[in-house]
Amino acid sequence: MTIAYVVILFGVLVFVHELGHFLAAKLFKVRVEKFSLGFGPKLFSFTRGETTYLLSALPLGGYVRLLGESPVEPYDGPEAERAFSNQHVLKRIVIVLAGPVFNLILPLFLFSLVYLIGWPYIPAKVGEVLPGSPAAQAGLLEGDEILTADGETLRSWDDLTRTIKEGLGRPLDLGIRREGRDLSLRITPQQQEGLTEYGEFKQVGKIGILYVARAAFVGLSDPSSPAALAGLRSQDEILSLDGRAVLSWHTFTQALLAAAGRTVEVRVKGEGGEERTLNVEVPPEVTHPDQLGLYQLNEFLREIADNSAAQDAGLRPGDRLVAISGMPLSHWKTQALLDALDGTPVPVVVERAGQRFEHLLTPRRTEERNPFLGDEVRYRLGLAFYDRYGEVALASEQYFNPLTLIARSTEKTAEIVVMTLIGLGKLVTGEVSSKTVGGPILIYQITSKVRDLLEFFRLIALLSITLAVINLLPIPVLDGGHLLFFGIELVFRRPVNLRIWGVANQVGLTILVALIIFTFYNDLVRLFS
Repeated sequence: MTIAYVVILFGVLVFVHELGHFLAAKLFKVRVEKFSLGFGPKLFSFTRGETTYLLSALPLGGYVRLLGESPVEPYDGPEAERAFSNQHVLKRIVIVLAGPVFNLILPLFLFSLVYLIGWPYIPAKVGEVLPGSPAAQAGLLEGDEILTADGETLRSWDDLTRTIKEGLGRPLDLGIRREGRDLSLRITPQQQEGLTEYGEFKQVGKIGILYVARAAFVGLSDPSSPAALAGLRSQDEILSLDGRAVLSWHTFTQALLAAAGRTVEVRVKGEGGEERTLNVEVPPEVTHPDQLGLYQLNEFLREIADNSAAQDAGLRPGDRLVAISGMPLSHWKTQALLDALDGTPVPVVVERAGQRFEHLLTPRRTEERNPFLGDEVRYRLGLAFYDRYGEVALASEQYFNPLTLIARSTEKTAEIVVMTLIGLGKLVTGEVSSKTVGGPILIYQITSKVRDLLEFFRLIALLSITLAVINLLPIPVLDGGHLLFFGIELVFRRPVNLRIWGVANQVGLTILVALIIFTFYNDLVRLFS
């Protein structure tokens, strides 16, 4: 199915681009000799009117062949008045520009279609607040909807995280809706290393919130604890408490502590899928679930890497990590600490069978494969934790008014155009690694992860915008290079010298071939590493 998607994707992108050139040429009565979808040997062709239409073997491109298509060399053969090179420079500009313009029109149509069906997105709603974080200190709670940041409306979680990352060190006034009431909180994002939307690893702002809550999976380290004696086991999932559904670890602990002083009925699902009903006594003095020996499963080690510092220290799967460098695993800075290890020994406290042990672990140097950036040197302890989170409740952005559809689709297209230009600028300046660049193999890999038709439409739209922007770069042999020389001709009222044009085309072709080879090289490195 992926191959079919890729063929359709390239076919649509090329067809729309060449259709722009084709229709603009027909508009000015320029003779179109061939319209080919694909390169190489023809698979199928037919002639209608003056134009031969071809389907060729290699679906990675296409072309429109015009009479007298040399951009600057006059054509004096039959039907010279219909030759491309004999047209007024403004007509030639429109014909060349039409290809990229059609690649920008296609996303307007596709985005409108997606918005009409309903654009799924993660709402800016807090799933969990990490202990010790700026969000926790400011009083943000699980379930809070974040509506605005400094007066700007937030449509989605992406809008929220982008605002937070850019707000490093600057107080943000967040408009919150909590249980039907609107209120305002001021939070100052703190610095942590993170990945930007352009693929850069740099210091960004974070406030310590998740869009999805930790799921209510139980971890036990002491077989003699009250929870274990009541029949709970590690990896049990809490389904309900006194008949009320449990949606997250937070809601479970809240309900459990609210029942202090009585016995509650807990419905659980075991690791093998079997369901059980247990009666758990909650003494009146209980103020935290760990007093019952109850912990969230994500605090427990799922796996220990071979030949790692953790293995040498004797750590085992099933151990609970109590603290690392004095911070509990649930603390909002712990993950950043684990990502920033540099070979310096770190103290680690683990719990096993109710007993705590402290170890001094020296992180070991490893080379990790980043799918976009290649090998990265990291220092690791060799720990892998359980990773159990709840389901994400998606929202849908949907419009039916045609004017609203067009406006929102135009806004989205413009946003991606700007992001593409900024990304290209960061590639040129070296702020973003050139290893992030990919070609057809990367596109195939991305397409293989497409889950539904809406995602496929959005992928086509994104690549169509990218194709338009790249084609408009002022590189000879690309549409942008032609437009550059036509612009010079328009200003100086004479065509660019043929020799200059020829040299420029050779340079442009060399650059283009080098870029193609480089993208294939990156693709192959990613594929075989």
